[in-house]
Amino acid sequence: MIKQVAVFLENKAGKASACCKVLKDAGVNLLALSIADTQDFGILRLITENNEKALSALKGAGYIASEVELVGGEQKDGVWLHDIVSFGSMLERMCRL
Repeated sequence: MIKQVAVFLENKAGKASACCKVLKDAGVNLLALSIADTQDFGILRLITENNEKALSALKGAGYIASEVELVGGEQKDGVWLHDIVSFGSMLERMCRL
């Protein structure tokens, strides 16, 4: 099971950068990130080498952050999304790393 860190951010210039600087200063390496946003806020989703350290640093800096479990898998060329979810499971988001 893959675990990601989800961070609630205000949708304003520099907010994601400031969040990533907190992690850099704490010595947390980022493996992947994505941002989902609306007009007012966003969720920064991170895969790190050390989620416990990341959560501690973020919460210490005043961020609202949590850890979320993900299901990961490898997609081979020629496999369609409907083949992957044909068993009736619901996917909230999907990305290719």
